[in-house]
Amino acid sequence: MMIYLLLIILLILLAVQLYITAAKYRSVRAGSKYSVEFQPLLDAGEYVKAKDMVEKYIVSVKTPNAELLYLKGYVDYHMGDIKNAVETLRTAVKLDGTHVLARYTYAYIMAHNFDNKPVAVRQLKKIVRQYPSFIPAYITLGTVYHNMKKYEKAIAVLSRAVKFENVTPAVFNNLGTVYAKVGKNKRAAEMFVKAQESDPKGVDAYLNLGNLYSIIQDYASAKKSFIAALEIEPGNKFARYWLGCVYTIERQFDNAIQQLEESLNIDPGFALPYLQLAVVYTKLGNDEKRQSYYNKAIMLDPKLEEHK
Repeated sequence: MMIYLLLIILLILLAVQLYITAAKYRSVRAGSKYSVEFQPLLDAGEYVKAKDMVEKYIVSVKTPNAELLYLKGYVDYHMGDIKNAVETLRTAVKLDGTHVLARYTYAYIMAHNFDNKPVAVRQLKKIVRQYPSFIPAYITLGTVYHNMKKYEKAIAVLSRAVKFENVTPAVFNNLGTVYAKVGKNKRAAEMFVKAQESDPKGVDAYLNLGNLYSIIQDYASAKKSFIAALEIEPGNKFARYWLGCVYTIERQFDNAIQQLEESLNIDPGFALPYLQLAVVYTKLGNDEKRQSYYNKAIMLDPKLEEHK
């Protein structure tokens, strides 16, 4: 059950990571006459002020403006108004098919919020043709192909992105993820190491590499990777959880309990450490604590009941 849980949670984290990294890009086009006013508001997350400002601009202009519609759609999305965001962004793309950020944000929402993969793929492919060095499009397209289980296409898309000078650690991380998915563990490890070299303070690559080592049952190396991640980010609940899993496998139960409890101190609503603590106390023969932690895990995430 231990290795199975590591595999399951690897996939859960990577899905989150793929979307988070894909969402990071400058929100106002370089050179836009609105960038001086809007970019500071968007960077600060002051979406209410930004929405009020953009709506005033829209009213004041005489003709529809793709840049303003894009900004409105962007702000609507971040304020949780997904339906209006999609409609506004679609209109912006129709007005100006070269507006890369409008098209990208529209594609991202279709993939992430509506699970409309065919539309997302069409839009993202247009972007990489129009703007070959726009890295977020490769990352998100690779993510969509990954989620469609079209792993070779994901590898092909992400491999194109690594050739650009502005390649980001997310490209290496995501490419390594897909390689691991298809069992090309050596190539996966190479990509995660490149991500580390690209951003030595980026915790994702250390977590990914630790998970990869866990999959191939090289637990000593996995432990080193998770410890390295914690040196960068001591409050990373996933690193502490996975390190606790490795300590359990190595039968270092005191260390396992410490790391799992630390994970819960960071996020008391994180169900998996409770389940792993149930595993630890099963091995220690403490049925009372095993049942208590198991019940807490199931209460937080009923889907974990299958791992009883």
